[in-house]
Amino acid sequence: MGYSDSISLKPETLLGLQTSYRFNSAFSATVQGIVRTQRSADQDLINWAYVSYQPGDNLLLKVGRLQTPFFALSDVLDVGYAYPWISAPQQIYKSWLFPTYHGVDLTWGHASDNVDASLETYLGRYSGTHDTNFGTTEYDVKVFGGVIAHLDIDDLTLRISHHHGQVNLNKAELNQLHAALENGGYTKTAEALEQKHWIDLEEVAITYETIDYFLRAEWSMINPRQGYLIKDIHSYYLSAGYSIHPLTFYATFAQSRVKYQSYANEVPISDSELYQAVSALKSRTQDNLTTWTFGTRWDAHPQIALKAEVTLLDGKPGETAFFDSIQNDFSRNANLYKISLEWVF
Repeated sequence: MGYSDSISLKPETLLGLQTSYRFNSAFSATVQGIVRTQRSADQDLINWAYVSYQPGDNLLLKVGRLQTPFFALSDVLDVGYAYPWISAPQQIYKSWLFPTYHGVDLTWGHASDNVDASLETYLGRYSGTHDTNFGTTEYDVKVFGGVIAHLDIDDLTLRISHHHGQVNLNKAELNQLHAALENGGYTKTAEALEQKHWIDLEEVAITYETIDYFLRAEWSMINPRQGYLIKDIHSYYLSAGYSIHPLTFYATFAQSRVKYQSYANEVPISDSELYQAVSALKSRTQDNLTTWTFGTRWDAHPQIALKAEVTLLDGKPGETAFFDSIQNDFSRNANLYKISLEWVF
């Protein structure tokens, strides 16, 4: 999920295979699987498995296990060959949001000589885990959906999206704390720690790309209506690149700002056990981070790209800043060096 303050020579190899079968001119089925050398417990081997119905050129319906269309690169995030960086900017693309869901997706599109436009809407559900102040916590997204508008005008691409869903956390310690607060008469604090709430995600992305250079920018805001346990996150990146075929040189600035909503602690110090439990919960981790990334891509073959990049990490002392493990004397400032080979076939 994040960085560590150490040198690692472990490869992060990824192998993806996708196959499709067309039943007739309108119906088809698609399955995609991904194998990773460093796969986490909640990452499935099969990430896409859906049936498509396309009655004409303008309408596409998909049902099954689908890629969640939160961000501009969501569909190709596992295909590093499709974008210039080795890793997409972590401030946006490494959030706790789930990459896939079970549901339905409907897209309407229209194309002309210079303009392509589409409107996409989806609805589904998901169950998984999320790291909170009480450790790994199960959560269930009973229902969520979104609307994505996409516009291509010559070399310019604009994407605007809104996503909305209901999240139910399921942590035994939180349930016990909530019950103890209610029994003690601390109703406002208990209400603040309800594990069922709504979350909104807003996103805007813009890209201008020619044969010689590209400009990319993306901004997102994750706004949990109950922001005491889940972070309110504002993130963005700005990226520019210049190509001298077969080389591309690029620079990226990215930043994330994290905050939690405050809530009252009605529990008096005299109720020491309950007071300490609520106080510990309010000591929440922060992932504020600013980065500069400089890199080079070499398209050695129409299907092979070699990449090398360095990322300057600038976090704040006392915060997690996307690091997984932190030593007491670590300043949260570090340099990250990476090389990769991207191959599509």
